[in-house]
Amino acid sequence: MKVFFTIIFLFGLQSTQGEVFSSVSDMSRVFQLERDLVGVLLDFAQKTQNKLNKIAGNPIHTYNVVKRLAVDFVSLEKEISFDDWKENSLRVERLRLGGVVPKEKDLHGAAQALIRLQDVYELEISHLVRGRIGDRDTTAKLTAQDCLFIGKHCFNGGILSRSIEWFEEAWYLAGEEQNTTVTQDKVSRNYEVVDRQGDEDDAANFAALCRGEELRTGFSARLSCRLEHRGEPYLFLMPAQLELVHDNPEILMFHNIASRSEIQEIKDLGNPLLTRSQVLGGKQGFNEVSSTRTSKTGWLDDSTNPTVSRLGRRIELLTGLKTNTSNDDAELLQVANYMNGGHYSPHFDYVMKDKAPDHMIYLPYSNQYIGDRLATWMFYLNEVGEGGRTVFPRLKAGVKPEAGAAVFWYNLVGSGDADHRTLHGACPVLYGTKWVANKWIREGAQLFRKPCAANIKQKSVKKI
Repeated sequence: MKVFFTIIFLFGLQSTQGEVFSSVSDMSRVFQLERDLVGVLLDFAQKTQNKLNKIAGNPIHTYNVVKRLAVDFVSLEKEISFDDWKENSLRVERLRLGGVVPKEKDLHGAAQALIRLQDVYELEISHLVRGRIGDRDTTAKLTAQDCLFIGKHCFNGGILSRSIEWFEEAWYLAGEEQNTTVTQDKVSRNYEVVDRQGDEDDAANFAALCRGEELRTGFSARLSCRLEHRGEPYLFLMPAQLELVHDNPEILMFHNIASRSEIQEIKDLGNPLLTRSQVLGGKQGFNEVSSTRTSKTGWLDDSTNPTVSRLGRRIELLTGLKTNTSNDDAELLQVANYMNGGHYSPHFDYVMKDKAPDHMIYLPYSNQYIGDRLATWMFYLNEVGEGGRTVFPRLKAGVKPEAGAAVFWYNLVGSGDADHRTLHGACPVLYGTKWVANKWIREGAQLFRKPCAANIKQKSVKKI
């Protein structure tokens, strides 16, 4: 309201001056008024955007908004269909067809995000439902009915022990609410469940690393930070800040490797292209949307923009590998955005290794061997409020997102076989949002940059 009172005051002040068009002095003051108004409105827009970002970054707010629209919008359409006011009906229909109105599957996805956050970060449900997310106290709340719905979602998904916890919290909340959203009797009828079995080591390590726990012992002496020029003249002038995250296999983190303007431009270019992420492994080998990866992605070619091309060249200088997408040295730059609870379950980046028969990846139009994903380069494009780490369960190592930094590792061993130790995943975003940009470098183009060690009898590292 302060903004609007300011605008009214400025207009009121000018209105007492009489005509202004005939005076240079008065017109100068009018131009100044316009500048003042623009400044006020821009300030108002920025404050509004900041508030919106806080709301959008809160997983409980997200769940509540999706719930209202996914459930209430259906009722709203039915109400308006009996109304004579056709204009409103058409406007609602246009909104629905616009594709932004959440559906029932979105509600289940929002519930799953809350469950994932609670599971990975060991959040107390009694704190979470009252708006405490990690160390943050927020105004967002969940009702007993919400807890019952999430409990049923856990049960249907086979997460039985978690379903009990949500049912119990629903029962307590129903009592506090005096059975307004759901009755305690209704909650009690959902208690007949059993505990789930224990997780495997990979899943346990994944969750522990996501929480920031240190699982390695005796590694600190072998880890280091240094300035690195990689033998490149360009980097002699601007050496890279290199951190050794893990030594065998190497996981490298390059700090301050992309400027703020560069990462903002990548986000701006990728944002209009974002669609729900897909993974390999669908029916008949096609890509499909999967619950193992909850994010949106877009793809940028080197030719899209000078910034994309420049960053590709920078990757080449720092890794010593060819990355030109026009020559199929590497895949397009993939921009990915993870929202509340967004994650990518532990997986490998190589595509065809370990498949039977062993596939040789060719381009049919040129009969060119491009090979599998030899290495992965990942830019971090923003600071994540909480969560969102990149972790390697079998190496017991992890990396915290840092705007402008990048992490790099090889997916294949020297012989060209798969390195099963590189199993990795993107931890759920606990608060806020996460932006990354991935470049997967193909092995076919690296014949003279990183040749296969065929003359030594090196075998792939066995699965742990």
